[in-house]
Amino acid sequence: GNNGALSDLEGDALEDIAFPIIGMDIKQLFHLAMVSRGMFTQKRVQYNVSIPMTQTEVNEAITATAEGLAELKPLIKEVAPQLIDW
Repeated sequence: GNNGALSDLEGDALEDIAFPIIGMDIKQLFHLAMVSRGMFTQKRVQYNVSIPMTQTEVNEAITATAEGLAELKPLIKEVAPQLIDW
């Protein structure tokens, strides 16, 4: 991939170029994590509720979100620690 080219950059230059790429990858991975848990979000990781949801469905969405983020947290911490350590 792009690791060879990105590894030559440092500081702000690396963050300016790498973060949008990494952020997109994280969004895609989160989307897949949600789909694998039965939550069908848009690929841009946006929820649009157009039907009534019971408390059970709300709880399922909250649980799936928490589990998906927990699964991705080690990757996020490695590639975009500013999203974790704020």
